[in-house]
Amino acid sequence: MNQVIGDKKAALLTKGNSAASNLTATETQEKDLELPELLTTSNAAKYLNRAPQTLRKWACLGIGPIQPIRIFGRLSWRRSDLLALLGGNHGG
Repeated sequence: MNQVIGDKKAALLTKGNSAASNLTATETQEKDLELPELLTTSNAAKYLNRAPQTLRKWACLGIGPIQPIRIFGRLSWRRSDLLALLGGNHGG
């Protein structure tokens, strides 16, 4: 039973990785343009492949490679900061 679950999981991971690697630079840029200027913590975490709590910890402790802005006490993450982080252009 565990082997079957492991095989299915591996197949899904492989399928997901191959789909992501097939994107061209133009397609990646187009996908980036679809992002809103400000993202919620949950959406930013999905985009960065991190848990939302990780981003909240970065914000609370001020230790992350990017910092959010606060709007009425809520965290918002700048698209430009996310793209710079993923592109390797951060000062952290």
